Amino acid sequence: MIVPGMYINNLNTEELNEFIDSLTKFYTDEEGKLIGIDSLYYQNLGKRESGELFNPVKHISGKTHLTDTIHGLSFRISPLAFFQVNTAGAEVLYQNIIDLCDPKPNSTVFDICCGTGTIGLCFAKHCKSVIGVEIVPDAIEDAKYNASQNNILNTKFYAGNADDYIQSVVKEVVYSSLKKEDLDLIAVLDPPRSGMHHKSISAVRGALELKKVIYIACNPKAAERNWLDLCKPESKNYK
Repeated sequence: MIVPGMYINNLNTEELNEFIDSLTKFYTDEEGKLIGIDSLYYQNLGKRESGELFNPVKHISGKTHLTDTIHGLSFRISPLAFFQVNTAGAEVLYQNIIDLCDPKPNSTVFDICCGTGTIGLCFAKHCKSVIGVEIVPDAIEDAKYNASQNNILNTKFYAGNADDYIQSVVKEVVYSSLKKEDLDLIAVLDPPRSGMHHKSISAVRGALELKKVIYIACNPKAAERNWLDLCKPESKNYK
């Protein structure tokens, strides 16, 4: 899949169509064909419309989604969704996370910044339930689809900001449990390169029912900042 980013706001309809035609021809009939692209989109990098969280993408040719396999599970991937492209490395990473968390039959795993649901769905057979949260709506649709396609029935996925959902989904599980002492709540945080927003960190700190928190880092500096904020004493900013 390739998604060229373009500033198209100054193009009229005819100019845009001509450009899309030339782009399609390059990747399907000309030199670009050698790359073997099987899915082609373009993304408008111009000013977003009111209410848009991300610059929109438009499908041009080929497949609408990619698919990949991790831990024997099949995953559909949309162009705006995050997915670990090094699947061999991802399998090792996810297994280490599962081993570290040591989930039990009564465990609930909160997959924060869940993308297409890969981590949570890999956990699903090891725990009671999985709840995923992700800001990219298309990724959540992928996660729901992936759960269904893999016949995984103990998951829920929500589209929205992590800081808006973390404490509410934890409370949802706590309030629905008949025996609070049997709860085993685990949070897996897999934020983007910029790290977790301070509001999300505050929400994790405030979810006192969590027994384990796993943080997956792809940016050491952002991770260091988040780790310090997670562990520092109470203050005006963090309770």
